[in-house]
Amino acid sequence: MSSSSMEYDSDSSSSNNESFSITKDLLVDNMNSTKMSRDLVQTATIHIPIIISITLLCKKQPHGGSTLGRSYIHRDRKERHDQIINDYFKGEQSKYTRENFCRRFRMNVELFNHILHAIENNDDYFTQKIDAVGKLGLSP
Repeated sequence: MSSSSMEYDSDSSSSNNESFSITKDLLVDNMNSTKMSRDLVQTATIHIPIIISITLLCKKQPHGGSTLGRSYIHRDRKERHDQIINDYFKGEQSKYTRENFCRRFRMNVELFNHILHAIENNDDYFTQKIDAVGKLGLSP
């Protein structure tokens, strides 16, 4: 019995070593797979937003212009400009006096004009331009 028991033990030991080796290999494969999955997720979370951002920037629509289906709203720009000039900047023929201007805008007309001309000379944004349709834009 002892010799058969020894044979059984050696077979069992060999079987256990083999089983341990297979289990170890499976665990190592699982760990490698988990690490690869983690690396893949980390790479995806970094690179996918960058790729999407670059794609959206390349497809960016040009700024400005009319949008199809939108109606044009006539804003009476010229008439409103003329009305402001007639109300405040025609000197003695103005609808409102200098005192009215000072009370409303907290400065006299000369100071306002000085500021307006200084801004127009230093920043092109505040000069009157012609828009894309060919109409005169807003007055400064």
